[in-house]
Amino acid sequence: MQSSQQDSITMQSPQQDSITMHSSKQDSITMLSPQGLHHQQSSQQDSITTHSSKQDSITMQSPQQDSITTHSSKQDSITMQSSQQDFFFMQCSKQDSITMQYSEYNLITLL
Repeated sequence: MQSSQQDSITMQSPQQDSITMHSSKQDSITMLSPQGLHHQQSSQQDSITTHSSKQDSITMQSPQQDSITTHSSKQDSITMQSSQQDFFFMQCSKQDSITMQYSEYNLITLL
């Protein structure tokens, strides 16, 4: 996803209750899981990398999500790969919030 303003990313899945990221405007990742407060990794989520200067909000819900990678200077690309989803890629020029729910997809591209 590419956007010109973004401040937080919140993700929820059955194995991981919440991840909140703030961009740079973002430096920290906070994860709340059934085991408590964690940083960087939890049971079913392998890695999250976020680099962004401005972005408003992204909310994602997925049964199983392996990795989310977000790079940006004026926001970003998000590449999500999970066992139920092979590839997901979004690009947009301006977008404040995105809510995604999925269980099985093979290829989705949003421009």
